[in-house]
This record gives sequence, C-alpha cells and structure tokens, in this order.
Amino acid sequence: GVDKVEGDLNIWGDGVVISIVDTGVDFGVPDLSYAVDRDGDGYITSFDPSGTGLALTNYTFEKNEHGMLPISGQDFLVWFWGSFTAYSQLKQMISGLPDLQDIYVGDTIQSKSGLYHVGIMFEYGPALSIDAKLGCFICVVVDSTTPGVYDTLYVDLDWDFSIADEEPHRWGDPEYGSEILVKDINGDGWPDVSAGCLCRVFDYFGVAGGGIIEGIHPSGNWVAFMYDYYGHGTPCAASAAGRGIMAYDVYKNGTLYTLPGMARKARIQAIKMLTTSDIVMGWMWSCGFDLDEHGTWVYTGQHKADIISNSWGYSEFEQLGGFATGWDMLSLMIDRLSTPGILDPDYPGTLFLVAGGNGGSGYGTATAPAVATSAICVGATTSYHPFEPAYGPGQGYDEVVYWSARGPSPTGAPEPDVLNVGWMAFSPYPLWVGRWNGRDAWGIFGGTSMATPLTAGVCALVIEALRSRHVEVDPGLVKCIIQSTAEDLGYDPLTQGAGRVSAFRAVSAALGLDEADGRHLFFACSTATSYNVGQIVRDAFYFWFGAEHPAMTSPLHDASLFLGRVGPGGSLGCAIYAKTPSGLPIDSLYAVRLTLVSRAEVVLPRTEGVYNTYVLTEVLGEEFMDQFFSCDLAMIFLSYDVEQFRRLALSAQNPPYVFLHDWRDLNLNGQIDYNGTGEVKRISDCFRWSNVLAMFVGWPSRDFHRYNPSGVEKGPTIMFHDTGFESFSDWEGIELRLTVLLFGEEGWSWVSTTRDAADATLWHVSVSVPEDARPGVHAGFLIMERGGAKKRLPMSFVVVGRPPRGPSSLRFENTTSCPYDLGAIYGAYDWSWREESGDYRIFAFEIADASARYAVFAALWSLRATMLDAWVVGPDGRVLGKSHIVHVSEGRFESKSTRDRGQVLVVELEGPGVYTFVLHATAFNGTFNPENVTIYAYYARTELPEAVPSWSVENGSVIYGPHAMVSVSWNITPV
Repeated sequence: GVDKVEGDLNIWGDGVVISIVDTGVDFGVPDLSYAVDRDGDGYITSFDPSGTGLALTNYTFEKNEHGMLPISGQDFLVWFWGSFTAYSQLKQMISGLPDLQDIYVGDTIQSKSGLYHVGIMFEYGPALSIDAKLGCFICVVVDSTTPGVYDTLYVDLDWDFSIADEEPHRWGDPEYGSEILVKDINGDGWPDVSAGCLCRVFDYFGVAGGGIIEGIHPSGNWVAFMYDYYGHGTPCAASAAGRGIMAYDVYKNGTLYTLPGMARKARIQAIKMLTTSDIVMGWMWSCGFDLDEHGTWVYTGQHKADIISNSWGYSEFEQLGGFATGWDMLSLMIDRLSTPGILDPDYPGTLFLVAGGNGGSGYGTATAPAVATSAICVGATTSYHPFEPAYGPGQGYDEVVYWSARGPSPTGAPEPDVLNVGWMAFSPYPLWVGRWNGRDAWGIFGGTSMATPLTAGVCALVIEALRSRHVEVDPGLVKCIIQSTAEDLGYDPLTQGAGRVSAFRAVSAALGLDEADGRHLFFACSTATSYNVGQIVRDAFYFWFGAEHPAMTSPLHDASLFLGRVGPGGSLGCAIYAKTPSGLPIDSLYAVRLTLVSRAEVVLPRTEGVYNTYVLTEVLGEEFMDQFFSCDLAMIFLSYDVEQFRRLALSAQNPPYVFLHDWRDLNLNGQIDYNGTGEVKRISDCFRWSNVLAMFVGWPSRDFHRYNPSGVEKGPTIMFHDTGFESFSDWEGIELRLTVLLFGEEGWSWVSTTRDAADATLWHVSVSVPEDARPGVHAGFLIMERGGAKKRLPMSFVVVGRPPRGPSSLRFENTTSCPYDLGAIYGAYDWSWREESGDYRIFAFEIADASARYAVFAALWSLRATMLDAWVVGPDGRVLGKSHIVHVSEGRFESKSTRDRGQVLVVELEGPGVYTFVLHATAFNGTFNPENVTIYAYYARTELPEAVPSWSVENGSVIYGPHAMVSVSWNITPV
C-alpha cells in the first residue's frame, strides 16, 4: 500500500531518521546515496563503534618532478579488524592484490605543506573473494587549504595508480555529498565501485589516540569510513528507505525495474556492529547520547534517530551472565531506551524494531532482543513474485513463512508483534556484488531481516503522518497503530501476532481517518503487556541497570495483551482502549481461541523419483477436504524415517524439500508443468534439514481451488522433491507420513469483557481460570467489531502450576488440542539454521514454601530418536540448571537425556518464587506429530544425600588390553 500512501496521502517519511544497526551500509548504492542522514551542521551521522572502519594514512611522501608519489617498495601497515598487518602479508593472505606502484598526483592536486599522506583502506568481507580490488583501496590525504590541516581525501577506486582522475572527498559536504566514495567505471552514468562513505568511527582499540574520529583526521593520519562488511545492512537500508532511483533487470528479460523502499524520503543512519559492546554504544549514539569527559552517557539530542531497526538476534537461550532470553541485558536495554523521560527528562524515547528470527516453525523461537516487550518484534510472510518467470503470473503471498519466528516469549508474552514480507524480494546490494557493474548490484533478499526494515519504513510513514497533525509521537503509539491496522492472515496469535503490516491502513489511521479503501479502521492500546512483563523481569533489570524497570512507573502502550501470571482457579484483569482512529467507540469486544476440529494421518506411496506429486483430495478424501476448506488454520506435516534423514544430512548436498501448490492441470496431462505455464500457484514450502517438513495455511478457502475430478482443478497439491535419488545410486525412496491438523475459531469462555460505564472507548478484560487449567502459556485473540468489520489482536497469559512437596507431584500430559499445545511438541528442528530452531514449551511453577530446598522438574516422551533439551530458570531470570545439551553446529544438536526418553532436572532453589521450566525439541522421531509429553514437578525440603560411587577397580588402577570394562554403582537414596 505504499504507492497509495505516496499518491493519495502524500506521505513519504520526510524528516524521519531510521538507524540501521547491522553490518554497515554501502551508501555508494544510488538508491541510498541521497538517503544519508546528516546532523544540523551537515555532517553524516553514521557511526562505527567497532573501531574497524579506520584507514591508517600516516605515511608521508613528497611529489616528484613527474607528479608521482614514490610509494612503490613501501610495505604499508594496514589497519585490519583490530590489528596492524603489513600489505605484503595481506597479499599472501588474499589473492588478487596488486603490487604497489608509484601514484600519479599530477599538477592540479596540491598539498599546501608539500606532504601527501598515503595509506591503505582495507574493507574486509566477501568483496575480497569476488575481486580483492573491490575491497582494498589506496588513499591519499591532502591539506588543500591550510598547511598541516588535512581536509581532502582521494581514493584510487579503479586501481590505475592515479588519483588525478579521482574526485576529491571532504568531510561535511552536504551540498555536493562528496563523502560518498564511488566511481563510474564503465561510463554509463552510474557508479560501479564503492568504498562506502566517510563517517564517524569510535577508536575502540585506542590506536588513533582514542575518542571518535570524524571523517578525515586533521593530522592526515587517519580516515574514518563506513562500508558493508557482509552485504546485509545495505539491503536492509534499501528496504526501509531506498529511493528507487536505479533500475535493474531483475527478471533478466531486458525490462528494468526500480526497487524503492517503504519511506523514500526518510533518512538513513548506519551503525556498524560486530559485538555486544558495539550494539550498546551504537544504540546510545542513535538515541542521541554522547560520552562526556568522565565517560558518562549524556543526552544531547544530536544525531538522534527516530527509529532503530535491528535485523539480527542472539540464537542461544542462555545469554550473557547466565540470564535466559527475555531477562537478558540487550532485551532489557531496549525497554530502557524505548521509554520517554527515563534516562533524561528531555529524552523522548526511541522506537526499536527487531527481527524475530528465522528459527521457526516451532513455537517459542523468537530470539533476543526481539522479545523485549517495548520493541516491535517482526515475523515474515511470503511473496512469491520472484518465481513468476518459472511458474507464471499471480503467485501466492500473505502466508506466514514456515521459518518465521513464533512466540511466546519465555515470559509468556505473545510474539511476534506483526509480520511483513520476508520470503522474498529483489533488493539493491553493495556495489561489489555487481563485479564492477553497478547495474548488476542487486539480488534476492529475505528473512525477518527484510521484514524488519520494511516495517521500520512503514513506521517512518506513520511518524510523518502523526507529526503532520502535531500529535506527540512516542514509541508505544506508533507500535499500537502498526498492530491495530495490520492485515489478519488467519493464523494463530503466536504465529502471526497482529498480522501483516499494512502501510496504507497504518498511515490512514495515523492521519485520524476511520476508513481506508472503504474498510473500517481500529485502534487499540493498553499498558498491560508492558507492566506485566516488567513485573516478571524487574529483578534482572535491577541487576543490569541498578534501577526499577521503567514499566513500573511509565509503561508503554501495546495493542497486544499479556495479562501476566495466575494460578489455577485465579483471575486476571486489565483495561484496554478499543476505538476508531478518530476516537469513536467500537460495537463489541470479545475473546476467541483456535482449537482442533479435525485431524488426518496417512502414509503416502513411497517416492519413486526426484519429483513426487500428491493431490490432497485424492489422498485425504472429499469429506476431510470439506473441513479443510472451512477451517481457519491448516497445519501440514510430512515426516520420514530418522535414519534416512541422517544419511541424507551427512552425505547429500541438499535436503528433501516440499512445495504446497494450488494446481490447475491446464493440459490435463496428469503432471505439473512449470516453465511459466501458470499451472501452479505456490502457496507454501519448506526447505529445512529435518525429517519433519511443515507448511501452514491461514483460511485455506482463499488460496485454493476445489478439486474437480473431471476438470483442470486439482486444488491443494504437494510436490515433494526427494533429493535421495540425486545423491545415492541405491536410494529406494522415502515413505512419507502426512499429518494434517485443522483448527477453527471458538469463543473463549474463560475471558469476559465489559465496556466502561464512563468511557465508551475503554474496555475491561477479565480472565477466570478454571481449577483444572493446564499450567503453561494460554493464547487467543481479542476481537474488535464495528460495522460488521473485525480486527483480531493477540492476547496471552501464563497459568502457573503449584508443585506439591514430594513424593507426590504435579503431573499433566496429553494434547490440549490448541496450535500451541501444552501437552505435546512438534517436530520443527532444522540442522541448517541456528540454535533457536526447534519447538519450545514454557511452563511456570510457583514454589511458595520458604523451607523448600530443591525442586524436581521432569519431561517424559514416548518415541526414541526424539530429544528435548531442558532448562530451569530462576525467579530472577538466571538459568539454574539444564540438561546435557550438546550443540554440534548451526541447528544441529546431539544432546543427551538424563533418563530413557526423558529429562529430569534437580535444581537448588533460590527461595520462594516462580521457576520456569523450558523444553526445546532438537530432534524428532516423526511417527506422531505432535508427540505427547508428560510433565512432572515437585519439591523437597530436605538436603539431597550425596550419591557415593562404588567402583569395580581401585582408584589409580591401570588396565591393559584392547578392551576394558569398568563398572560403577551408586547408593541411591529416595528423597
């Protein structure tokens, strides 16, 4: 809807600054050169806190009679990611670096002192593997006005050992933008090579005297520059605010397309980060803080961004200091920096957006710091338009990508907040991607990494719209508008949050309009989520910052609801404003949740080749498919033998993968024809290294044709790609097990709502929890209705179990028949991704007995080859105990259980409080999906007796031979 925002509403993000905290940004890309943010004095505000964006230029030369600087034979020291390395060593490490030759300066470039400073600008990253000359440049610094005050930089961008044909670059040049270090090589009028731009760099390693180096150091000894070391930050920046100036042949058919971002007049501030300390310093900079002479952060309002977009996250559940995700320092720091007036009375707060991560389809996979309650956590949806040349026009979109991060957060709050397109799109990339041709510097971008800056761009549009009405902007208000106007996609609340971001609806609401495109608009806000999460994490916040969590005094608004923790038989309540953007009351507010309405399991015919087609109606029958088309959410799982998977994973180049198509057999030949025929529309897919592949469809009736046995319509169809036939000559195919779960919406009897007697826009939400309620996170939707239109907003709360004193225990098992099943766990691991992949369950247990010394938490399952890792988190957020977790690489674990098909954790308690038991499925049998899990919990007052081992050999014995057996036993004492 951005085209309508620009055309109909005349909103472009003008005056809004978006900070991209990432791998750097190549501002040499034409779509970003005019997006660079500057402060009031005209200086670029981009900042590198890592200290790696420095070039040592302290080698001085005089120009000879031939206009040359005699640098040949000089072995320059090069500042290279935290250390000095001789250029000769770099040549040995990186192929393609030329021998240094004398540099031609000519007559026009004059040094007032007669001394020219020379050095090497080294930009470590993938550019060096494409062509070393795309990531390493000779620099010459000149004092062009005052002797000894160096103010002008020349970069030999084409490696012709001449700067006479290069442009001068000066720090603080808003009129000409000469800080951008680019050159047109092929003469087509567009830049082909870039060294980034001048910026500010923190001298992290103290090599340049400390402090912040700004552009060109007056001594001529250092140059500070910004570049994209990985090629990730640039497409993020382009997604948010790319100008759409450059046109690219993305379909390779001669037709050129521009690739504009969401807010084409917003400005971009780049923050390059490598470590946690870089992140903290970069955030403080973007929030408008500076270090004073005592090393204290002071709010100045200079170089402040309105929005900070973070397309990264920490995959590990256990974070810095032993704190669990959600109680971690970075998530809590976002809460601190989001809140107006907390760090300084004049500080207005800053809006943070964080990518939820790509570790789905399991629940609980949103990573830190995306789970920060103040941030906008962003998941990903599909847009298959890049496949139109292969499939035909009209490809599918607006499904949640299988790998998109899911909630809940470890505290129980609903995540993600919203979704945006993440699979997939075309995007500009750093110029080195084009291999000396700027028109080829584009590629496919995706992930929640893309969805997040897209959403940041929409937030910029919302902020301009609010400012145009003189509305005071704070992070909570913008978040509520984005959530309240998002498009509902039919998924459960822990998968879609509030839905896919709609730019036109969000900006219309920010302008105070009650309709957009003839559809009603809603606005909701509550402080319940901020306050209730703050209550849970307040001890951790005090540990990190020595202060009360800001939500205790200044909670931010949120359109989703987290009502906190409650025991069985207890009650919860909160207030929420639900109205139109202009302030009119809505008609009604009520709660629903999704429950299982039908389930089918079949064993499919064994695969017979690489491509295998299964028409769902032919496999499952018309009666089940009637329920499929009438349900609200369909989950489709394909599983196969674990040993077959391991053979593939250890030897095959690619895993088996699957597509879900809407198939119309246009030529009635009984097989899917691609090559742009238009026979199929891709609806979903799954490509992970796992023996369980998962696909999801919200409101299936909107995506598929119904099956016609005598016509072209085949409807929902699975195309399974068996890579075993491509990998092994003796491959005999795969026997696939198909499981389809169908969920429908029903009223939630636990939840009631009443309109406030004095304010028709204020509603009171009450939860009455039954005595037999299952411990865990319970999630559903609040539905706002007005004029027949509906808007669903996610809500959740945690039922806290109360374990008894042993030997009796709190025990529960079996499925709860909800998408986020409290009695079962899904196969959702992915060896090719990262540690967060898998399926998580969060259980909170309150132990109120002050005499309790130890607690026992256990999870038992039934099938071999399934593995659940486990943690116990204390009341203050620290990890108190965990199972034997063996992380091999990426998303692969070879963990051990503490008993046969079970994990039993015994932890020493830290006093009365709520303890969180976390399960993470890292391997899965796949025979049943989901697989039931039994949970036990109890506590003991007594000290645990020491288990004394008794060995079959004496201590110090030496045993000889090719094999030896030693046995050990323990005296086991019941507690």
